[in-house]
Amino acid sequence: MSYKRWLGMVAMVMVAITALLAAAMLQSIGYVRTERFRANATDPYLLTEERAFHLRHQECDVLIYGDSTALTGVAPQVVQQRTGLTSCNISVPVSTLLVLGTLPVDAYLQQNRKPRILVLQLGPETLYLSHRWETQAADYPIALLLRDQPTVRALQQLALHPAQAVLFFWPVTRYRLLPDRGKVATFRQTFGPALQRADQQGGLLTLPSPAQTACDTVPRALASQPDLAWLDEMRQRYAAQGIMVVVRASPVPACDPDLVRFQSELAGHVDMNVLPLPITYFNDRNRHMTAEGARVETEQLTDLLSSHLPGRVNTPPAGQ
Repeated sequence: MSYKRWLGMVAMVMVAITALLAAAMLQSIGYVRTERFRANATDPYLLTEERAFHLRHQECDVLIYGDSTALTGVAPQVVQQRTGLTSCNISVPVSTLLVLGTLPVDAYLQQNRKPRILVLQLGPETLYLSHRWETQAADYPIALLLRDQPTVRALQQLALHPAQAVLFFWPVTRYRLLPDRGKVATFRQTFGPALQRADQQGGLLTLPSPAQTACDTVPRALASQPDLAWLDEMRQRYAAQGIMVVVRASPVPACDPDLVRFQSELAGHVDMNVLPLPITYFNDRNRHMTAEGARVETEQLTDLLSSHLPGRVNTPPAGQ
């Protein structure tokens, strides 16, 4: 076989492989946009991150947006009970928040009445993380883009981040062709009631996990400084729209080794700094709250809202 012929065969094989990969990716894109994708999903965060895009004609006085510490920690029903202010929680997984920013907030504002207050609540460690796609679990933001944004925009992002696209589509293609029905059935039995309650409770997701009983958190490998410029940008963007922005750093266990550092470096930059809570208020997924922990955390938030809207909200004593 001549060298030229060999090169031609290699080229044809590469073209064929590329065509097969492209076809598989296009089929997977179509699959992700169907309800079958949601029906086979086994991740509670994947199934809740689209909430902001599906709400219509809501009249929430308080809009809560943040990472999963807010998703599992802020109870809209408690906000309304203690302040009289209607509330919606549209928080998302941390990777979605970091790489897509406030896209869910903007989607909510296009379809619903403007809130009086936007609560931006983040785990303090989130402020030390990179916003680069390459450093995040891209499956959450990719799924959201494919399902809730125009196809052209989603494809643009996939083209900009091909490695993350491949990592996303490989398991999606496998699950599309060979769904694990046993895993799906177990997930529905375990997490189905929690997901239904999240819809009924204004977006609060309480995971079916036991409370922590011991603190095993080790010091985190954090960036040298928190990204405070990003917080300032968020404040300015929504203040320009006439929305009061309240920034809160989520509570951490009292035994968290980074507690003092968080409090020191975020002081003066957030409206409510990191507060320590008993370890039993956190479930065994580490930074997420039990139902009781979410109640206490939300009561703290209502105290903050009262201080920002004096005379407009009526906050009863904690525990009521």
